[in-house]
Amino acid sequence: MSQFQTHPQRTMESGFLERKNRFAKLASLISHTRKYDLILEHKIEEEGFKALQLYTSIYISACLMTGGVVLSEEEIVERLSAQKASLPNKTPNGLLLPKADFNLEFNMLHKCFARIITGLGFDYLTDSWQLPINVRVVDGQADRGALDRPYSTSKFHSDTWAGEPADVVLLNIPILGDIERTSLEWLEPLQELGESHLKVLRDFNEGEDIARQSTKIDISPRLGHIYFSDCALLHRTVRANGRCRVSIDLRFRMKTSPSYKAHIENLCGPSRLGNYVSLRQWQRIGSEALIVFEETMEECRNKYNILQASHNTVAPYKMAELAADNTEVMRRS
Repeated sequence: MSQFQTHPQRTMESGFLERKNRFAKLASLISHTRKYDLILEHKIEEEGFKALQLYTSIYISACLMTGGVVLSEEEIVERLSAQKASLPNKTPNGLLLPKADFNLEFNMLHKCFARIITGLGFDYLTDSWQLPINVRVVDGQADRGALDRPYSTSKFHSDTWAGEPADVVLLNIPILGDIERTSLEWLEPLQELGESHLKVLRDFNEGEDIARQSTKIDISPRLGHIYFSDCALLHRTVRANGRCRVSIDLRFRMKTSPSYKAHIENLCGPSRLGNYVSLRQWQRIGSEALIVFEETMEECRNKYNILQASHNTVAPYKMAELAADNTEVMRRS
């Protein structure tokens, strides 16, 4: 029997139609330069994107322990390429996890990012938002060990295969680096599958047959754009002998019926639901409240061997109300 059983009141066809209708409603609220049934491209206002690039550079510079110096894009790309395995907060899939050493920088980045997203005006369609947001560094050169991991993002996959709930929409924003050669691509599975492929897999390789029968979507990521894609699509990282890329990605859950929400929550990875918070809590970070990470880079270095980190690595945090005259909690002495 399939691990993803059909919801009692939904056929595969009706479920997929409802999914397309939800995404169409989302797309009707967001200006877009390109759109397909389950993916769209939105151009970010230029000033907002430049601010996002700046705060991302500030955050990455802090991760690289530059002592407050903000590196240029070229310097960031060079240092990240040269330090593939030396950043203890970098996971095998390229996430730069926030640590206590740069609470301030991460909160500033989140606030900038949230301002852009909130300004699009689709928040009332959403149920909850991933926290923390993901800052991802993708090396331009493939690493054989990383490619062979069960949940390698170089393999075509749906995020549901790694345990995410089946009502999520993904956001991807290329920020810095080699966007053309170290990129992303998306596939649309056969519509006859409906939602039957939205299930947890032990290895993304188990979905190879689905990927082979899917159709490539004619979208290539560009700087200054956000890519919204439903989790029913497949996607992967593409490497063409380029340099590293820096991007921001996260997921949000769409509002669905209570019965369908309960159904998919029963099927997704149990640890994944804890990564989502209410929109109001997500929006307050950096302005009314702080997300505070207590583990330092040094503690992280002593605790973890980055080559052994799992795909499900998370950054434990706590929330703190932001006093108007006190930001010391954002740094750990």
